[in-house]
Amino acid sequence: CIPYGLKYDQFTRNKAILYNSKLIYSQMDEKIKKKTDLKILNLNDRNFLKKKLMVDYPNIKIIDEKLKLRNIMFNYNFFIHFFISTPFYECMYFNKPSILIIDRRILFWQLKPGIEEFFKKYKNIIFFYSCDEATKFIKNIDLEKWWNSKSVQLMRKEFCDQFCSDSSEFMQKLNRIII
Repeated sequence: CIPYGLKYDQFTRNKAILYNSKLIYSQMDEKIKKKTDLKILNLNDRNFLKKKLMVDYPNIKIIDEKLKLRNIMFNYNFFIHFFISTPFYECMYFNKPSILIIDRRILFWQLKPGIEEFFKKYKNIIFFYSCDEATKFIKNIDLEKWWNSKSVQLMRKEFCDQFCSDSSEFMQKLNRIII
């Protein structure tokens, strides 16, 4: 399945995810590494990403890709996303500390209207355009203070209002459209 009918280079995308994952992981403090688990999306049947990460980092725990993030998210304190996809939306909706690293080699599909402007507006607060920017940020944050700050919470609420749908309101919205 190719989102929105676009073609993309799966090898380039997987290589970018691998590079970004390794870059961030390699710059983590050893104590943080011991508490870090990876949940990766393999879009090929050979499990290239998982196999390569396990060879390079034999002690890393990789979470079963079949587990849905919303079922395990409360076991973790912080999330780093490479995709603007369901797990990122869920983290925003459920108020879980997260950042998104925006890499055009990975974000191969069309984005929702207005979301790129949103990324630029909140650049280096939650949205980062390089792993180096993100790792510098991560090394210097007080997680609770940052995530619970008024500016981040307002940004999160604005993001949810604009881009996250509340399924409890789905039928009401559908009825308004149909009727």
